[in-house]
Amino acid sequence: MLVLRAHSAPTPASTPGVTDDARLPRVQAFAPCDAFGLRVARYLPSFKVAGQARLLLKRFGAAETAITVGQLAQAIEAAETIEETHQFEASAAALYFRAWAGRDRSAPPLPPGTAGGYPPLGGPLRAGASSLPARPAPASLSGR
Repeated sequence: MLVLRAHSAPTPASTPGVTDDARLPRVQAFAPCDAFGLRVARYLPSFKVAGQARLLLKRFGAAETAITVGQLAQAIEAAETIEETHQFEASAAALYFRAWAGRDRSAPPLPPGTAGGYPPLGGPLRAGASSLPARPAPASLSGR
């Protein structure tokens, strides 16, 4: 659960592990009608969309698309209604996934911080393996 206190940043919080806690449904019911709900509807998607813009720039080098997605993140922060946040987020998602669809899948990007890329596969999936195990599930669980 995300808690927004007066004059503070959103703070993650948890409730006791019970199923009859009425606080969450009550907050969800009132969220579309008050400023609290709008703050949450602005914060979470704008944070996510800004992260997508950074990924587009760093991983794909798609500067123009990253700028546009970043502008949509700012538009989400300034939205006046929850419906507007949904529209801006949907537009950002369309651009983001279009960039993913157009990328070259034959050469996946290297994980951050690695010089040689992904480690070689082991077990029956390693390069040059002659056969798959007779019982794949137990073999995968045992690491063979």
